[in-house]
Amino acid sequence: MLLHLSHRRSQRALLRIPISVSWKPPVGPANLNVAAETEVVGAHGALIRLQQAPEQNARVEITHGHTHQTAPGRVIAVEPPGKENDPYRVTVELSVPSETFWGLSLPPLHPA
Repeated sequence: MLLHLSHRRSQRALLRIPISVSWKPPVGPANLNVAAETEVVGAHGALIRLQQAPEQNARVEITHGHTHQTAPGRVIAVEPPGKENDPYRVTVELSVPSETFWGLSLPPLHPA
């Protein structure tokens, strides 16, 4: 089930950006590094699509596919695939909100 918030902390934009997501699975010695893409981005995180998903609350590192910039985050929600071969839809919250990580400038949600 996808987490839906009744209030927003920042603007969001529909934007597909190639990224990679890495995390340490609960079992096994090595980190996983999975290619993915964003679906929706904002200063506080993103909704991403990937074929293999970390568990809810997992700590992840996101690497932007164009800038190679990295940002740590946490998995907030995991929506399983609807059909065979569909991707997981994973909501990730950035550890430190960033107005610039995704490469676009979003206006404030509630202008002063």
